[in-house]
Order: sequence, then C-alpha cells, then structure tokens
Amino acid sequence: MELRTHSVKAGSAATSISTVQDQNTALLTCVITASGLSLMGIGSAFWGLVIGI
Repeated sequence: MELRTHSVKAGSAATSISTVQDQNTALLTCVITASGLSLMGIGSAFWGLVIGI
C-alpha cells in the first residue's frame, strides 16, 4: 500500500510541473520560500505562496 501511495504522489508531482511555465513557477516558489525573505514584516512562507499562485 505504501508503494502505491508514493507512485500516486510522484505522478501528481510530475503532472503539476509538466510545462516550462509551471516548472519555473515551482522553482521560484521554492527559492523564495527557502530564502528566508522578509518584506514588510511578512515571512518567506507567505511570499512563496503568493508567487506560487
């Protein structure tokens, strides 16, 4: 059962970044979130969400 769950997650991840535009957005979201950026007192997790939408 666990193996099946992992394959479903991997398939979903691959589908979600299937175009170059989506890949760039996903990469930028990860970079912003991991950067620790803080603007106007708002942390990087929020800015990562904003960029990802």
